[in-house]
Amino acid sequence: MVWHDVGRHIANRSGWSSPERHDELEVVLQALYANYPDDSQAFDHLPPDMQERILAVINCLRT
Repeated sequence: MVWHDVGRHIANRSGWSSPERHDELEVVLQALYANYPDDSQAFDHLPPDMQERILAVINCLRT
């Protein structure tokens, strides 16, 4: 059922696949797959506003 919804969103360019939500998706994916705090430079390649959002998400994930 989940895969059907994912496929439908991709086909319709809605949900997380919506171009307007790409920044939000990138923030969540960066937070999930980051090796921060082991690598203090993990987010240096990203814009400062995105870095702040990622750190906020990481704090939520770890609590």
